[in-house]
Amino acid sequence: MHHLLTVWERRNHANVELFHYADMRRDPEAELCRLAAVLDIDVPDDAWPTLVEVTSFESMKLHAEDAAPNAVPSLWHDTGRFFAEGRQGSWRTLLSEDALARYEGRLAELCPEPDLRAWLHHGWTS
Repeated sequence: MHHLLTVWERRNHANVELFHYADMRRDPEAELCRLAAVLDIDVPDDAWPTLVEVTSFESMKLHAEDAAPNAVPSLWHDTGRFFAEGRQGSWRTLLSEDALARYEGRLAELCPEPDLRAWLHHGWTS
């Protein structure tokens, strides 16, 4: 949480921009446009459909050997598993109610910023 809090405290700096997976899943074109704007990249209008497609979860999973971080056999038995389901928060189904409550309690201890906790779980646009 220290690293996230450090970035969160600087989120309004001109050289910091936060992106969240959930926002990318909700509106990939808007997030890619935001990324291009942040990086001052002029993207031709006819390139957007291809960019949205190749950055989709489904495309990255299909091309996991190129898209997964550190995609080497010694680290991943199956690079496709890195992408799992592509659902935000699906890990919660693996925990009991008691474990989820402990998680929430520990997260609140480690991260006193409620806005950061909300962003971590849902992104900007939820």
